[in-house]
Amino acid sequence: MKLVVISDTHGNYPAALRAVEMIAGADVVIHLGDFCEDTLPLQGALSCKIIRVPGNCDVGARLPRELFLRFDGVPFLLCHGDAYGVKSGTTRLGEHAHRIGAEVVLFGHTHTPLIRSIDGRLFVNPGTLQKGTPSPTFALVTLEEGTVSARLIPLPPL
Repeated sequence: MKLVVISDTHGNYPAALRAVEMIAGADVVIHLGDFCEDTLPLQGALSCKIIRVPGNCDVGARLPRELFLRFDGVPFLLCHGDAYGVKSGTTRLGEHAHRIGAEVVLFGHTHTPLIRSIDGRLFVNPGTLQKGTPSPTFALVTLEEGTVSARLIPLPPL
């Protein structure tokens, strides 16, 4: 299973579409907030499932601020991260992930890409696709036979 993870697009839905098009056979696209509605134009163009959680810039969004989901049986926490103070570190987010039993934590907000194992949990921040960002990135999370791996992918300039 291939999960394309994006965050913090801030209105740059063409970059979101380009990111998804780079991954052949994507099963799910996950937007972790801050203009999560940038995925709406993609719905007609893609055959894969799209999951969104709002961020602090998604004022008035009527979606849950976080989701606890299982992909291929692996428990995931999806959130923007602002509610857990991720700009100051992942401690609070990690404590929450531990409480709810998440093995993989997908978050955004910082615009800083990250893949790190912390206390046995995989933390993935895809970075940002915001226009004007010098190094826009997204993440590919792959699940194969219960094993989860992640990698950051730079979005090449047009």
